[in-house]
Amino acid sequence: MAKDIQKKQIKDSLLASSDSEMKHVLEIHADDPITTGAQATVTATVRVLGGNSISMEGHRPYHFHWIHTPLVLTAEYENTSSSEIKLLAKSPGNYSISVWVTRTGCHSCPPIAKNFTQIQITDSLLGELKIIQEKNVFTRHRFHLATGKLIQIAFLLYDPSSYLKSASFSYGWDFGDGYQLITEEPSVHYNYSTPGAYAFHLTVVAEIEASSRESYFVQKTGYFSADLQLLDPVTGIQVKGSTQVLARKTFSLLLHVIGSPPLSLCWLLKLECVPAEGDDCHLLALNATDYTLSYKFNYEGEYCLSVRAQNDISMLQTYYNITVKSAAVYPTLFVLPCAAVILMILCFIGAMMFRSSQRHHRLHVEVADFDFSPSSEKNPSLQGPGGIQVNNSCTLQPSEGDKQKTREKHPLLKSLYKARSYML
Repeated sequence: MAKDIQKKQIKDSLLASSDSEMKHVLEIHADDPITTGAQATVTATVRVLGGNSISMEGHRPYHFHWIHTPLVLTAEYENTSSSEIKLLAKSPGNYSISVWVTRTGCHSCPPIAKNFTQIQITDSLLGELKIIQEKNVFTRHRFHLATGKLIQIAFLLYDPSSYLKSASFSYGWDFGDGYQLITEEPSVHYNYSTPGAYAFHLTVVAEIEASSRESYFVQKTGYFSADLQLLDPVTGIQVKGSTQVLARKTFSLLLHVIGSPPLSLCWLLKLECVPAEGDDCHLLALNATDYTLSYKFNYEGEYCLSVRAQNDISMLQTYYNITVKSAAVYPTLFVLPCAAVILMILCFIGAMMFRSSQRHHRLHVEVADFDFSPSSEKNPSLQGPGGIQVNNSCTLQPSEGDKQKTREKHPLLKSLYKARSYML
């Protein structure tokens, strides 16, 4: 008997020495949260990280010690390196579960590993929303979707212990745009036609038969919501402005994106059309649909503007050709209109001066001295034989001195008087 005790002490000492040389890690996992009435599964596994293992009787099994009060233990499974327990919760709350591991049959050996976890028990139903649109699956809390395209909204129930496999369900859908629907199926199809933010709500009700003898049913309810951001997909990129520019001159183009912001815009200028991507691409974050692009070309030639615009639901890539001309041609074209304008101004000034000169001559009035006496008295030498008057168109004009003397001898009134007497 004493030999058996001494042998057992030696064995425990060897096991303790071996465990001190090795590092044991105890991993613990629980499938929470769960609803009341369902069973929670908690699993613990021992991992050996290093050291020299001493073989005793072919293997060294572990023993797991659990503390799970006040949860009710309904089942337990254990093997050489792991243990699994099932716990039943009758009331909601957060419960702490702890476990430690010792060597099987080694009563004097200290625990080689410890760990703990918490599980959450709730009265509500548990699950998540899944939205599918054109093979794009979104399971986040915030969903970005495209307008005008059919989407599928589905509810995925979380019931790891199959507690609700015999329950009957009803689903109340509120799409956030005023439309509501009640179904018995966990999925629906819907189409949002207007962009904007929508608050989506789903109410799930389950009836569970608690006692078949008394026809007693338990009802559980779950509330789920999601923020839906409906966006118009990017369907076009318009360039507003001249695509023929001058070298060494800054030009501007307005880029208009047909789609809902927020947008990610990337533009690139090259001699050939290449996709707008990489480090050379100018990446911009826009909260609007318009962007003014300013740029200056140093050399003339044919260039290609690559533009990529995208939002959370779509992406579009497009290209535009830009012709850059030399700035030396344009001064000549600019001088010709200026010369024409200057010529018009000079002609206008000349016309005004001419009109002013004409007006000055009209204001200067000169009075002529008319002599109505017979031609014979004026110049007898011009009278021919027989009393016939000879007209000579090549007569000499009197000088200014003679005209002045004539005016002094024959005043204007006297000349007019003679003219009247002669006519009579």
